[in-house]
Amino acid sequence: MVFCFVIGNGDAHIRDFSVVRERDGFVQMAPAYDLLCTRVHLPNDNELGLGLLAEEETTGRFSPSFERLGFYSQADFIELGKRLELPSSLVDDTLRRYFTSHFLLMATALVGRSYLSSKAQSRSLSEIDSVG
Repeated sequence: MVFCFVIGNGDAHIRDFSVVRERDGFVQMAPAYDLLCTRVHLPNDNELGLGLLAEEETTGRFSPSFERLGFYSQADFIELGKRLELPSSLVDDTLRRYFTSHFLLMATALVGRSYLSSKAQSRSLSEIDSVG
């Protein structure tokens, strides 16, 4: 979800997330798919296809951070991690990975190698840069 948010993927819906159960019963996330910056083509698209804190968001109530800023922030991802009972170190590591200049440099290189037009590349990088 953090990656989808950072790249501007407003089409991140439940069917885009899968799990794989290993023979020993271990369950893990399946490799990612359908990852794109929808805001390149739809500038007013949602931030995410799924609400982060969906139970409240379906009734029009958002987190204090979202209400104050008008968009998701790291505080919302921290709250999501708590609700999913994820270790705080995992949540912190994940956020640190995507909200750094290193990620922006990697994304810039990747987008630069893409088949997107120059204009679309610029819009993609603008989306990523606005979050980091």
